Amino acid sequence: VIGNKDGIKGLPANFEERRSFCAGVDGDKIKTESAAFYQTGWENGNAQFWQKLGEADGRLPRPANYYQTQIRSESILDNKTPLNPVAYDIGWKQGNADYWNAIGDQDGVAGLAATIETQRAANAGDVAFNSAAFQAGWQRGNQAYWTRLGFEDARQGISDKMLLQHVKVAEERQLLIRRDAYQMAWDTEIVEYWKRI
Repeated sequence: VIGNKDGIKGLPANFEERRSFCAGVDGDKIKTESAAFYQTGWENGNAQFWQKLGEADGRLPRPANYYQTQIRSESILDNKTPLNPVAYDIGWKQGNADYWNAIGDQDGVAGLAATIETQRAANAGDVAFNSAAFQAGWQRGNQAYWTRLGFEDARQGISDKMLLQHVKVAEERQLLIRRDAYQMAWDTEIVEYWKRI
């Protein structure tokens, strides 16, 4: 636990200092295997530190090579934080996927066609485009779009025959049609509509 805390704070491994402190407080806590336990905890903590940093950078979004900027940052230099490019990269990939997933979700909720992906990829610039993450987000957002339409129609007491109108508009815009999402939301909310009436 002590090693893990040091690693998460971005501190270098320093078992000897920790051992000296513990020896003065409770020498019985120090065992032959204590150094190995500390090192294992520290390595996990250091990996968590860099993964968290990479994840934050990926979400901002910053390019993967932003690692080079991070290793020259004041806090890293002041703490003499041991570098871990592998852990940073793992975190950055997750953050980048989260970023593109959120963009896809936003586009889907806005009722944009899936073909917007081509434009997003072209405008990505230095930030690597993650197609799978974008598509997953867009699918979720598109479902939310149809759910909202069904909910709003039922909330206003509009017949679910309005779905035909929505489908016609969606076909013109080449938007994926989710009749199931619309109908489920409409069926649920129409009950509330009649209760209010």
